[in-house]
Amino acid sequence: MSRSFPSSVKNLTPSSHALALLLIYGMDLGIFDKADDALYDALSHAPFDRLTPQERGLATMLVNESLRWSLTLKSRIKTLTKKRFKDLQAPLRHLLLLGLLSVLHPQEREKERTYSQVQAWVELAKACKLAPAQVGMLNACLRRASEELAPLGDVEANFKGTALERQSLASGWPTWALKELQQATDPETVDAYIQASHHKQPMSVFHTQAQSEAEMHPVLETLALQGIKTQQPFLPDFPQAIHLEDALKGGITTLPDWDAGAWYVQDYGSAWVARHAWEAVKTYQDPVVVDLCAAPGSKTWWLAKAVEDGGHVHAVDVSAKRLERLTENMTRLKLNDRVSVHTADATTFTLDTPADVVLVDAPCSALGTISHHPDLWMNRSEASLKEFPPLQLAILSQAASVCHESSILIYSTCTWRVAENQRVIEAFLKTHLDWRLVEDHTLSMTALHDSFYVAILHHFND
Repeated sequence: MSRSFPSSVKNLTPSSHALALLLIYGMDLGIFDKADDALYDALSHAPFDRLTPQERGLATMLVNESLRWSLTLKSRIKTLTKKRFKDLQAPLRHLLLLGLLSVLHPQEREKERTYSQVQAWVELAKACKLAPAQVGMLNACLRRASEELAPLGDVEANFKGTALERQSLASGWPTWALKELQQATDPETVDAYIQASHHKQPMSVFHTQAQSEAEMHPVLETLALQGIKTQQPFLPDFPQAIHLEDALKGGITTLPDWDAGAWYVQDYGSAWVARHAWEAVKTYQDPVVVDLCAAPGSKTWWLAKAVEDGGHVHAVDVSAKRLERLTENMTRLKLNDRVSVHTADATTFTLDTPADVVLVDAPCSALGTISHHPDLWMNRSEASLKEFPPLQLAILSQAASVCHESSILIYSTCTWRVAENQRVIEAFLKTHLDWRLVEDHTLSMTALHDSFYVAILHHFND
């Protein structure tokens, strides 16, 4: 790590606000790549492992919401200071970002609450040893914002930009993303996606043994006896999936029989794709299955269950570290004897035995998961998206090369972008005339799940 924090920031007294500042500072400087990983790591080690559940929740909210609204907050900072965010000194600019979030967030708009929020950020600025002039500037900007600026989600009446720029400011979405989504779907769906992107999705947990409502009844009874309140939001599609109404003291691994492999954390959309692959695998006896870009294994475990004892799954990923996590998951789920792990580039992977089914869970922009990963707006740009379709097409083409004459290819992404979904399939079919598209589907983003795309292709010989 070539860049690090100044001691005045690194040695702050542990608190929700201090942790949020540390992580936003680190994301901005490139010290951290992913906010959720950085949060998990910080909360697992001293000194922030001592934070109470309430403090952890507040820190998580501050980090995620400041990233989700970063575009809007940076625009408001420019309005207040007449300077671009990046032209302000660190950590002043990060304190401004977080402070503005606190005073402009709709849930924090009560006058007394706003005053206490301003004071909290001003005190943190002093603890960071900011110059008195910078502390005064922070104080003045936050107080002015609380009195003059519209809350997040609204736009000032005197705003003079275009309709697209107004929508961008009101939603926190960049104009390029809004423009592309508007071209792909109708205005009602655009609004629904924006609303869903600001909704905190509950964690979905799948029971790995139960397959029906009847089989889930004793599982739910056991959970209820232990005081664990649950919901089944995905009936009838996934009776084995539950939402936990309250966070478990001690974490998700305290669920009954977790260590015995009874549970797996998975989004509905990921399971939706996996079930398509499951159904394809079930059409073969003793199938050979390849899971390209497999780690950390959220779809691999479905494939391993589907092949039963006679088949085998080859899990392929370029990251050896992520494959270690996949191996841990398969071991816990008692499925490791059905899975072989390959550290390999998906664009060059080969297999001695032709595969019956290949799942290509392609690297993508992941814009369908913005609710879970608000740092995507920081890590994605219109230019950076151009790298995905050529890579996706290369992986899909290589996947076809390990198939036999009656194989099934399944292509999936966790994005709503047509350029990474339908256009990739169209390009593939133009150069692979012995394949045909049987069906494809887009799962819309909602308050309960992310957006995914899946395409089912069959190999044939006339």
